[in-house]
Amino acid sequence: MRRLNCHSSQLPLTYASALQQQLTTVDSILANSSYPYECHFLEHSHVLTKGRGFVKEHLISAESELLKNGVEVVEVSRGGSVTYHGPGQLVVYVHVHLKELGLYLTHYLRDLEQWVMDALAEFNVDAGRRKGLTGVWVSQGKICAMGIAAKKFVSYHGVGLNVSTNMDGFNWIVPCGLVGQAVTSLDQVLGRKVERIEVEEAMLKHMPQWLALLERV
Repeated sequence: MRRLNCHSSQLPLTYASALQQQLTTVDSILANSSYPYECHFLEHSHVLTKGRGFVKEHLISAESELLKNGVEVVEVSRGGSVTYHGPGQLVVYVHVHLKELGLYLTHYLRDLEQWVMDALAEFNVDAGRRKGLTGVWVSQGKICAMGIAAKKFVSYHGVGLNVSTNMDGFNWIVPCGLVGQAVTSLDQVLGRKVERIEVEEAMLKHMPQWLALLERV
């Protein structure tokens, strides 16, 4: 059985560098049956990512203006429309071989949602799902977006949980293409500053069983 290697990057990473890292890991898992699964906790510098379901009306600000202000706009292979990543948002990328673990893509998504909900419960936050939608919500709005992809059953992309995110970034878009849906952060919900490491520790504590049972590298 493969082992698990967890990484935590403290400085914001450009989306391009993180994506290259993801693809390299995916290829390594496919090429070597003993290569460890990986879980990356990180933040991105300001970027909008357009998924396979992108609709141009969901991008409110002109790309030229965004680029002038240092905001990348990138097309990606995950599902969904457009979303924002930036400092203060905890991004979690998980790279596992779904077939080896006996996971279907939809079950994998639901497990990721449950993982976030269980972690938020550590902060006494009542989070849940909304019928027919992907992600995690609280009463104030959507707090966590998700978009995944798989290459020959190996997962990449993942979770974007708003911890202390500057929510102005979501004014540039219709987040995930959901018209009229509010977005929020853990800071706003709790009315206090939350350190990313607190949330990271909660997520490590509540890992899905298929990760928690793996020996750590």
